[in-house]
Amino acid sequence: MKDSPTAANLLALLCEALDCAGLSKDVLRAKLVSCGFDGAAVMQGEHSGVGARLQQDFPFATSVWCQAHRL
Repeated sequence: MKDSPTAANLLALLCEALDCAGLSKDVLRAKLVSCGFDGAAVMQGEHSGVGARLQQDFPFATSVWCQAHRL
């Protein structure tokens, strides 16, 4: 990754990858309900993590801490 791994950069990269897979932001707004993350602060941060930013763009989405990463 050329840019630093900030929540904004990771979210942009995630949205770009999903768009390349045929899942535009319009489709995601209608269908995205959940994302699982590893619990890192940049991913799970309550105010500015990737999960919080996802919820700003996709109001029906919720982020969860992946159970496999909690062992």
